[in-house]
Amino acid sequence: MFPVMKESHKFNGYLFVVVLLVMLIYSAPKLFSYAKQDMDTVTLYFDGQLARNFEDGYDSEFFLREASVESWANLQYLLFSEGLDGVVIGKDDWLFTKEELMFSNDLDLKISSGVEDILSIQELLAAKGKQLVVVPVPLKADIYSEYVPYQLGDQPAKTYTSFVDQLNQFNILNSPVRDLYFKSKDESRLFLKKDTHWTPEGAEIAAKALAENFPRLIGETKYRTYTNSSEPFKGDLLNFIKASDWVAGTLLEPELLPHLETLKVTEEGDFESDLFGDQSISVALVGTSYTAIDEWNFHGFLREYLKQDLISVALKEKGPFAAMDKFINSDEINDPSINFVIWEFPVRTLLTKNVQ
Repeated sequence: MFPVMKESHKFNGYLFVVVLLVMLIYSAPKLFSYAKQDMDTVTLYFDGQLARNFEDGYDSEFFLREASVESWANLQYLLFSEGLDGVVIGKDDWLFTKEELMFSNDLDLKISSGVEDILSIQELLAAKGKQLVVVPVPLKADIYSEYVPYQLGDQPAKTYTSFVDQLNQFNILNSPVRDLYFKSKDESRLFLKKDTHWTPEGAEIAAKALAENFPRLIGETKYRTYTNSSEPFKGDLLNFIKASDWVAGTLLEPELLPHLETLKVTEEGDFESDLFGDQSISVALVGTSYTAIDEWNFHGFLREYLKQDLISVALKEKGPFAAMDKFINSDEINDPSINFVIWEFPVRTLLTKNVQ
């Protein structure tokens, strides 16, 4: 039989009453202040939203909240080497998004569905006199699988290969970079350790490969990329690490990134701005945060290797299809001077694609 507590010490009761009084004193002013707000309290009360609103506000302002979250994060990190849901802590301070480590049983269907959607978009662009070129960005966990805390097998490689093979099957022009990344990974870091995105070196390899694969896109305007300085950069995956500095240690240290700028080169070899230049633009770049975030300079590297200016339509945290929808619904879709649409496409977005 389990031991049964037959009576409790009076001190426990006193302590419980004191805690209740403290919480009552702390909560009363917030409750009266909240009640004075101008809102439809009756309606909110009966549909339950009033209680939810007060609970959310109370929770966000609770004086012990930050300490409690940090303490739990410390315990979670020390015991299980885990952060918040959404991040996977790898070896040697590498972080990976959970999104690209989940390979479902219907992955083949997701890839096929994605390619079908891309084919429809290609046909739509072709009707507007524009040719599509897809740049499939490989998974970070594929290129740096040795830092993932568990074995992924051949799933990452098969995902990328299957996607590219199906693009070729439907005659969708593309510029794969996975093999180039494996050849270059020992010379340069191609993905940030603590971020979901590629580094400027990874972006440059993709831009150079595209120019080599499609020389007909190369113009005659010279651009050069130069480095101003190096600055600390906090990776987006660090937002999922809430452990204290003394617990997580070097894991929380930011990485250094060069500040890059790509400018047109004059005949004298000097750099000049394009703000007032009169250039015809025949290329549009559509992409995700791999394109939208200036630190990677993918837009600039494409200008340098394609030797021409281009327009960019990119969205952060929305995925490649949302960015393409934005381009399709923009005025640029009807611009007859734009002949090519380069689509930067992270393959990991297919892993979470909804299949109907």
